[in-house]
Amino acid sequence: MTLQLPTPCVLLCTGKDCRRRKDFKKLRNSLEEAGIRLETVSCLGTCEGPVAAVVGPDAKIQIAVRLRGKSKRERVVAGATQSPKKLKAVTAKGKKAKKARKRALRRLEELDGQKINA
Repeated sequence: MTLQLPTPCVLLCTGKDCRRRKDFKKLRNSLEEAGIRLETVSCLGTCEGPVAAVVGPDAKIQIAVRLRGKSKRERVVAGATQSPKKLKAVTAKGKKAKKARKRALRRLEELDGQKINA
């Protein structure tokens, strides 16, 4: 049995570097106001905060970093609800992003209590 990823969904990193920034609360509020499923998780490991793992309409996990400012918050909301292409400007790449995607997938599995095949 294959479980579909819950979409739209955003995993918001609550590591100390992310949590300390004033933009963390603003990002959390923006996501809640948009009605997006929001889960807080421990550090995703990219440490370029605030950081969020976005599960978009295409069920692909993207790691959004340096989410500081209104335009970047709007990109995350749009990327989760409408078009994942909106996240391209804020998406992390490389080894850290790959590790963060694996951590995010594990955290989703823990939250949903089932194995996710993605």
